[in-house]
Amino acid sequence: MDIETRLRDDLASRATDIAAAPADLYGTVLAGHRRQQRRRLGVLAAGACALVAAVAVPLAAGGDGGQDRIGPGSSSAPALTAGYEPYAVAPRGSLAADPAYVDALLGTPWSGGPPEETRHVVFAGDVGGGTSALVIGYRDGGWTALDLRGPAGAAPEDLAPAGEPQPVDPGAWMQITTEDAVVVIALPGDAIEVSPRQEPGPDGVPTSAPYRPVGDATGIAVLDAVDLGAAAVRITRDGAVVHEGPLGTAQAAAEGGVDGLDLGAALAAAAGEPDESLVRQLVVGAAVAAGEPAGGLAVEVLWGGPIGTREDPVDAAVVAVSLDSGVRVLVGGMAMPAADGGTVTGPCLRSLLPAGADLAGQVVPMRCDLYDPADGSPLGSRLVVVAPDGTASVRLTGVSGAVLDERVPDGPVSVGPAPEGLAAVAALDADGRVLAEAPVGRIEGLPHD
Repeated sequence: MDIETRLRDDLASRATDIAAAPADLYGTVLAGHRRQQRRRLGVLAAGACALVAAVAVPLAAGGDGGQDRIGPGSSSAPALTAGYEPYAVAPRGSLAADPAYVDALLGTPWSGGPPEETRHVVFAGDVGGGTSALVIGYRDGGWTALDLRGPAGAAPEDLAPAGEPQPVDPGAWMQITTEDAVVVIALPGDAIEVSPRQEPGPDGVPTSAPYRPVGDATGIAVLDAVDLGAAAVRITRDGAVVHEGPLGTAQAAAEGGVDGLDLGAALAAAAGEPDESLVRQLVVGAAVAAGEPAGGLAVEVLWGGPIGTREDPVDAAVVAVSLDSGVRVLVGGMAMPAADGGTVTGPCLRSLLPAGADLAGQVVPMRCDLYDPADGSPLGSRLVVVAPDGTASVRLTGVSGAVLDERVPDGPVSVGPAPEGLAAVAALDADGRVLAEAPVGRIEGLPHD
C-alpha cells in the first residue's frame, strides 16, 4: 500500500471522532477571539463621570533621568516592594529633560504613597494653559498614579494633586485629562490615532468619524479641545492594535448648567428603583458630551436598579434624554462603591435616536462590563434588557443570528450575565411572536451644535 492510500485510510478512520461544528460557529470563534484579546491586553482603562482611570505601561527593568533610586541606603520594608520591576522609558514632556525638575517630582509627598525608590515620572510638561506631571509608584504588589497640576511655568513644589492617587494596573497606555487638553501616553514607536466623534446622518443613524493619526515618535499625543464623551483612541504596536475604545468620559462636576434639572417626575414614573445620583450624572454627562446645558432638558428614566451581587453591589440605570437639537439619546451607566467609601460610575450605553423617536413598545438592551474599582480587575459582564409591555421572554442572538439564550424577565426588565458574542435582543410575547428587537447598544458620540 502506498503512503497516499495509507494516509487517506487513516484520516477516514479518524473522521468519526471529530465533533460536529458548533451551531453558532461564527459567534463561537468571535467570542474566543475576544477572550484571547482580553487576556492579551489585560485590564482596559475604565472611565466614568466621577473618575477617569489611567493604566500604567509595564516595561523591562532599567531607568534613567533620576528614576533608579534603589541602593544600600534604602529604608523601605522589603514587603512593600516585593515583585517590583522598574520602568525603563525615560520621562517625557517639555520639562522631562531637566533632571533637577524630575528629581524634585519624585519627592512629592503622597499620603500613604509608594516608597520613593519605586517612583517614576512618566510625563512632565506644559499642557494647555498649565503644567502637568504624572508620577507612578509601586507598593504592596500594585502600582499607583499621582496626577499633578499647576499654572504654566510652575516649579515642582508648586504642583498640586489633581485628585486622590489612583490604583493602576499594567496595560497599554496612560492618560492625563486637564480642563482643556488630554495627553495620551503610549510607548515610543506606537501609532496613536483618535476618532473625534460620531455624527448623526440625515436619517438620525450615527456615522463614525474616521480615525486620524496624532502624536509623535515618543508615544505622546497632546489633544486640545477634545470631546471626552465622544472621542475614541486606537493604539497600534508592531502592527497590532493593542487598544481601541473610548478616550474617556466627561466629568459631570466639570460642567455647570444643572440648575433647573428637576428629576422628580421622571424618577417617580420610572420602573425599578433608580438611584437619583446616578441618573443625574448620566443626564449631565450626555449634556456635556453634546455641548448643551443640562438644566431644562426633557428626561425619561426607563429603569434603574441593582445588577451586581451582594459581594459586588452595582446599581445601573437607563435614561432617555431629549437634547435641544431634537435628537434623543439613550444613556445608561452603572455605579459601584469605591475603596475610599465613595462611588465610582462607569458608562454602559449611549445611543443616538432620530429626532422625535418614541421608545414606547421598544426593547432596550444594555451591556455593562463590571470591574473592581480597587484594582481594575474584571468582574464579568451583565446584560440589562428593558422590555415593552406584554413581554413574556427575551431572546438573545449572536452575531451570526444563532439563538444564545432565552430568558423570562422579572417585571419590566431582565438582568443576567451577558453571553460572549451577543449581538441583539428580541422581546417575545406569550405566543412567541416578536414584539420588538434591537442590537445591543454601544457608546456613541454626540453632535455639537
